[in-house]
Amino acid sequence: MTAPTTYTTKQVATLVGMSVSQIQYYDHLGLIPTLHRAPNGYRQFTPENVAWLQQVKIFAASGMSLKDLRRITDLVLIGKPATIEQRRTILSDHLTTLKHKQAEIRDQIDFIQQFLDDYDTIEKGAHKN
Repeated sequence: MTAPTTYTTKQVATLVGMSVSQIQYYDHLGLIPTLHRAPNGYRQFTPENVAWLQQVKIFAASGMSLKDLRRITDLVLIGKPATIEQRRTILSDHLTTLKHKQAEIRDQIDFIQQFLDDYDTIEKGAHKN
């Protein structure tokens, strides 16, 4: 059995792991380039649209703003070679933000781990008595 050439919104939701309403919202915001509609108005997703949505999902889950997602989408529509520096800047800035968050989370983990280590020490001392 061959894969379909287009997918419904519900099929894409299952494939990508998003809700139907989330996909519809992203479409409303213009975050799914080259998405076509059937004569009945239903969205027709291509494999390329699905791949794009998988990327959007990762960017969104990482905390990228909808504004930056929209900017990247617009730049891709203009043309990849012509806009690579602008897209690189958006992604580089976002990566820097993620690395700062990662360092903060690492510090928070170390802080909480110290409490747990202290509790272990206290418990071990209590069991010796």
